[in-house]
Amino acid sequence: MVLLTFPAHAVLAPNVEAGRELASVTEAVGKRFPGQPIQSITRQDSGSYDVRVGTCRLKARIVTLPTPQGMVGPRQYTVRLTRPKCAAAKQ
Repeated sequence: MVLLTFPAHAVLAPNVEAGRELASVTEAVGKRFPGQPIQSITRQDSGSYDVRVGTCRLKARIVTLPTPQGMVGPRQYTVRLTRPKCAAAKQ
């Protein structure tokens, strides 16, 4: 008898993973712009989002972190925000 072993990976359904990413982007933008409402978050491509908050626009990118050997579960990642481009406030 031959026994083969393979590393285990737990992949979430695409809609669940997209929901996790959106929640993470919302949290990161909320920390960067406390008290300002987010007008929109639009998914551009896999792991990239265009964000409008106040008079500013910025990009959010999902960056996958290395998975420690032997770890199973959903993908680990961080959110990187670009420098915001803000329009002058109307008076």
